Amino acid sequence: MMKYDLDELRQRVSAREVAERELGVTISGTRCVAVWRGGKNPNVEFYEDGCFRDHKTEDHGGPATLLSIARGISLEDAANELGDRYCPDLDRTQKANARSLTPKKRATRAMTTAAVAAPANAEKQANPAAFLPVGLAVLPSAPANRYDELISQGFLRVADYHYRDADGNIIYTVVRLEKVANGSCTKEFLQKTEAGWGIKGIKPIMYNLPNVLAAGRVYVVEGEKDADTLNSRGFVATTCSGGAGKWREEFSELLAGKDVVILGDNDEKGYIHIERVAQSLCKRARALKVILPSRAAKGDVTDYFLKNHTNADFLTMVNSAPLYRPLRPGMVTPAMLHDAKELNKTPFKNFRVVKVGDQINHEPVGIQEMLVDSSRRLLGYPYRLGSTTLFDHDKDSREIYEITSPDKFFEWLQRKTKQNYQWKNGTGLVVKREFYESVFATARRFEAISDVPGYPENPDVYYTFSDLPEPSPNHEVFEKFLDFFCPAFPWQRPMLRCFFAAPIWYRRNCSRPSWVIDSVAGTKVGKTTLVETLADLYRCSPIRMSRRDIDNHPEEIIKRLISSSGRKSKIALIDNVQGEFHNEVLADWITARMLSGRAPYSAGEEQRPNDITWVITSNGARLDTDLSGRSFFVSLQRPEHNLGRWNDMVNSYITDNRMQIFADILDILEKHQPFEIPPATRHAEFEREVLQAMCFDETTYTTIVEHMRDSRETANVELDECYQIIDSVRAALAEIPGINPAEDCVWIYSDLFKNWTKDILERRVTCQDCRNFAREGMTPHFDKILDRFPRSTMNSLRRSGIMWVGEQADRQKAKIVGFLNRGKPVIKGEARYEEGKAPTA
Repeated sequence: MMKYDLDELRQRVSAREVAERELGVTISGTRCVAVWRGGKNPNVEFYEDGCFRDHKTEDHGGPATLLSIARGISLEDAANELGDRYCPDLDRTQKANARSLTPKKRATRAMTTAAVAAPANAEKQANPAAFLPVGLAVLPSAPANRYDELISQGFLRVADYHYRDADGNIIYTVVRLEKVANGSCTKEFLQKTEAGWGIKGIKPIMYNLPNVLAAGRVYVVEGEKDADTLNSRGFVATTCSGGAGKWREEFSELLAGKDVVILGDNDEKGYIHIERVAQSLCKRARALKVILPSRAAKGDVTDYFLKNHTNADFLTMVNSAPLYRPLRPGMVTPAMLHDAKELNKTPFKNFRVVKVGDQINHEPVGIQEMLVDSSRRLLGYPYRLGSTTLFDHDKDSREIYEITSPDKFFEWLQRKTKQNYQWKNGTGLVVKREFYESVFATARRFEAISDVPGYPENPDVYYTFSDLPEPSPNHEVFEKFLDFFCPAFPWQRPMLRCFFAAPIWYRRNCSRPSWVIDSVAGTKVGKTTLVETLADLYRCSPIRMSRRDIDNHPEEIIKRLISSSGRKSKIALIDNVQGEFHNEVLADWITARMLSGRAPYSAGEEQRPNDITWVITSNGARLDTDLSGRSFFVSLQRPEHNLGRWNDMVNSYITDNRMQIFADILDILEKHQPFEIPPATRHAEFEREVLQAMCFDETTYTTIVEHMRDSRETANVELDECYQIIDSVRAALAEIPGINPAEDCVWIYSDLFKNWTKDILERRVTCQDCRNFAREGMTPHFDKILDRFPRSTMNSLRRSGIMWVGEQADRQKAKIVGFLNRGKPVIKGEARYEEGKAPTA
């Protein structure tokens, strides 16, 4: 029930004070930014009567309404929290009890006195007010009658807990009172300052603050008694006044960079409290652990030590506990279930019923309050996939339900809450379309949905899987899975291991390799089947495309990749590539950070992170430099024994062991310590974190790198072209009197070069091709930069062309060759040459 009258509450604490002290908002004049809803402009105004109005959302009311909206709690909970903190003397339930138990004269005495010590004998307990020492000043607006009422009911003052600032000064004190009756102990807590009871105008601080600020490890408990238990044993412990549910974000800021251990009480309220504190701390603490030290019902850390546990026992328990892992979006906690269950006892609606005398009015509910209410009822859902679709992940069926219209949303809302929503139309009332658009705009956005884990976990991906098992001994489940496949050479097994780990790895702005699957035995060795098995392991269908699709309809492929269904896939397959394969578009896609285009049925641009594993199955194809330089290679051979039930066996093994395989892969990745070896490919991060990990040791890794270099050269058609051009130019130069191709640098005019190379390849060869070969590191025989020589524009021999660099040349001067009157090639002259230096303009 609501213990405090809202009007009386507003007389003691204003909405402005709540914004400053409870929400940490900076107010300029009479306005502030609504940081609790992500606002950017000062749309919230405060008034002298203690109320506020949010001119953006039209939310308005008193201090309890503001706290309710900002914290996402009920108005009743907000009012009770503010009343307990700022004016416990106005508690209507305690007033009712006091009227029946306390003589009026005693209550009058209580208004002018306040106790500073607990009664010590039965005489004082029988008539506590007669023995209350005078000396603690009382705020005129806060009569100190709550303490006297508790004493009159038989409560004893058992402890004072002083809250000190960073300099050790007492800011306020929490007074603990207990009453034992019928074998049970009832606890009450009151707060006071030197000025009187209550802490109006005082910003709550952490318990034991000076020691907390100086400590490297801090223990967070639920109450001062537990904190003192640990502090007396030489540990540094803290808590917050008010008990469970009163943790503040600024407390987490003070613990940033520290090792923090949360010790919870073993009851439902304790579970909810530690979850909320852990979620607040998980991104700030250097290391975070959450422990329930006592197995007893409602047990705490004090109960743990009362069982004769020692400090050594305690440290063993703490040090062996695993680090806290933040909850992934979609994971449901007891606290969330408890809130949703309570809220869904009543229908969701866009109004509240207000009784004024005998008249019942329907008051509009602000859209921000509705958003908070619906999110709590619906366990944080819906989330957004890309820019077009909302979705729910049912906690029972584990199915994904897509929501694409207001009608679907409200049908889903009724089904999830098991209540018919109540909606009214009228002035100031939120309409359905407006609420749906607000839900869509504020829903957390994900770029993909994944049934399998990622490494590291990608905040832009919504993961649907449950907890993973422990890794198998020596990763035997993963290794047994690899035994189903037949790599062409023993050194290919680590590459196969890396191939199956590839889709799990993604880092923003880090490139990932494409994969070329070939064979030493021609066709029908299972290249496509290998890719399909990879997709099956990762619970997706490969997005298939052909060379013709990429050449003629690249925009259609992008549409498929960024569609809601395409976002669920991690594999793209270009199947059965033969002959020479040049494709700049595919090369760009492979290393692009984001893939963007116009999505199906969308009016605007859409994009997704490039977390795709691109795979080319090859029948002896020859790739251009761009593609081969971006690729890792796996070669297969035919199995020695053709098992007719191979597909069934593999599929069954994946079904039975999928999450165990992922657990093994993640364990390998997480435990790997990178080798102190420079990367050998353009995918440095992937190579260091995945390829090295799957090689297990430096020797194997070095061997793999050498074989990969050979594979790229074998598959690279441009490298062959480069060698053919070099051989042709070398032979032509050797026929010119006075030229030694091994010892000279020679500038070759472009028309002569064109004549020498016109019949080498099926396509026309240019001087720029040779410069590109040099830039790609294929050859040292051509200058990477020079396109005109000599450098001086005043030299009459200056022409376009290509610089040949002999392997034994001194690189100080270059001979210039060209046609003699369109006849035989001859030396035209020579000029000073500086290798790799651009010509003078």
